[in-house]
Amino acid sequence: MTKFYLFLFSLLVTINVSCLAQFTASDLNHLHNTAAYKGGKDELARVLAKNIRFPQGDFMSKKLITIVGVLKIDRKGEIVEVGTLHKADESYTAAFKNVVEKTKGKWEATNDTAKYFYAVIPVQFNYMDSGYTLFDANKLAYFQETIVVTVAGARGAFAGLYEKYESELITQVNELSKKEAYSEAVKPMAELVNLQPLHTGYYDPLIGLLKKAGNTAEAAHYEQVKALLAGQNQ
Repeated sequence: MTKFYLFLFSLLVTINVSCLAQFTASDLNHLHNTAAYKGGKDELARVLAKNIRFPQGDFMSKKLITIVGVLKIDRKGEIVEVGTLHKADESYTAAFKNVVEKTKGKWEATNDTAKYFYAVIPVQFNYMDSGYTLFDANKLAYFQETIVVTVAGARGAFAGLYEKYESELITQVNELSKKEAYSEAVKPMAELVNLQPLHTGYYDPLIGLLKKAGNTAEAAHYEQVKALLAGQNQ
């Protein structure tokens, strides 16, 4: 599967967009009702890859993350909502929202019955040679091409970053869970989900922690996302 890479040597965008929404249960049940991009899928991928930027304030944090962005489009082809399948950092979801502004006016309905149509677009924020490979075995057929935004640096500067980041998050979750600090453990566990949002293996621990922390609504959302990726509600 072809991926479109964008190598950034400088950070070019200031993020000033408010937090994006997570989609409702009804939306998640209808994501397969895809909108069509007038220029075709290849042109859509080129537009996104050319224009998306690594969030300015997050470059030095060396955070690895993939957001699964979603556009909700009405029958007139207008984008009525932009959000994510999972609860990701505002700066990354805002970077996604900024770039999808470039696609306004280029969407169209694909049938005569549905009220809304959707475009699901994974965007992986990466560092060169970090070892970060997106697990995409559960990537559904109607998802758009994955866009990879890569920050380039001196060769080897980010080697092993993925393994280190994942290991640190797992350690934090385990230590906080042993202390029964479930609310605090939710954050690093959510980061693990954001690291591999198409890998359902991280969802059950997050759902369990959310329930123990008393956040049943968020737990229910992730249960539905997991079912979606497992193909259980198609």
